[in-house]
Amino acid sequence: TAIIDYDIAIDLKPDDAEVYYKRGSAKLEIGNVSEAKIDFRTALKLAESEGTQPLKDDIEKSLHFLK
Repeated sequence: TAIIDYDIAIDLKPDDAEVYYKRGSAKLEIGNVSEAKIDFRTALKLAESEGTQPLKDDIEKSLHFLK
């Protein structure tokens, strides 16, 4: 599944905000909201440190949707 692929990608590159965001989105699609939030929060922290504003904006929108 996509989530397993994202798990592997995170193992290889644990500081990649986009992978956490995509895994969170995949978890959200299957209804795993609590784990999706965890991934989105991790992605947001990494995106802030990377300075990737467009990704940061997308993550913030997703988190806002889940509140």
